[in-house]
Amino acid sequence: MFYRVLIAVPEAARSLAAKGMFARYGFVTTTASTFRQAINELERARPDLLAISIRLGAFNGLHLAMRCHALYPDLPVIVLGREYDCRKDVEQFDARFVAPSSAPDAVVSTAFDLLAGRPPQPWSSSILGVMPQPKPRRPVVECFH
Repeated sequence: MFYRVLIAVPEAARSLAAKGMFARYGFVTTTASTFRQAINELERARPDLLAISIRLGAFNGLHLAMRCHALYPDLPVIVLGREYDCRKDVEQFDARFVAPSSAPDAVVSTAFDLLAGRPPQPWSSSILGVMPQPKPRRPVVECFH
């Protein structure tokens, strides 16, 4: 079994970068570029982790975190984006903020911390496509700010 991450980022380049970052460590990824697409994906199949952008079309990514926690109260959330002054808002919704200047390994390390001790959600190849081959491995991160 592999951990599944739903990446909700509207910009194609950032979405592709996030997808590659997680895939490099064996995560299975699904992407959504709008709030509605992300909700549809969440309702269709529960991911193990939700990675969201602060800006998500007409909605704030934290709106998605609220809706997500209504469906799955224990689903871990990582916010990808600039800090602005949203750190308290992010923490209020029981999410983790990872600054964009952080190394990709820091983001994935945060994902592994949030998923520690949780079994991956069941899924079928019809939902996410071809089953990946590599197993997730924990990256080594010394320190990041």
